[in-house]
Amino acid sequence: MIAFSDRVEKYVPAKKGIGHVLRIVRDCLALDAVGVKTNFLPALDFAGHVLRRRSIVFLVSDFAGGAGREREVAQLARRHDVIAVRLMPPELSLGVDPAARGLVRLRGLENGHEVLRDFSSRAVRERYQESVRAWDTELRASLRRARVDRIDVPTHGPIAEPILGFFRKRERRASHG
Repeated sequence: MIAFSDRVEKYVPAKKGIGHVLRIVRDCLALDAVGVKTNFLPALDFAGHVLRRRSIVFLVSDFAGGAGREREVAQLARRHDVIAVRLMPPELSLGVDPAARGLVRLRGLENGHEVLRDFSSRAVRERYQESVRAWDTELRASLRRARVDRIDVPTHGPIAEPILGFFRKRERRASHG
């Protein structure tokens, strides 16, 4: 496990066994990041140095800072099986909640900057949906170019089905050549 923000926050080398799995879960829950922004570069560079054998690398993030690290992710993906796990809070889902009307406070995930938007305006809702759609399209294309698979996991609902669905689809793809 390599936990990161704008720097590597914690590293736990891979080991086998249920005890180790429980340690990683405990460490994830107790992690108190020092950095406030996300920068993949230190973590990707660190992973490239410490992972000697071919490994499965789960890159877990909301990817709200944009794609932008395609070259570095692709370089890691040449040697390892990299899977992007995109955490999807409700505000980054591809649709604006139809019940969202009136003033809605939006907070930038990277900078914490808050703005009020009047979602009773159809034009405002459409502009917001278009910006989320553009972000989603660019991220998908960037990961595809880097040859990285993606799992979208909601932060506001059950997480098991998207993860299991991903591995079922991957298993079918492998069995069909």
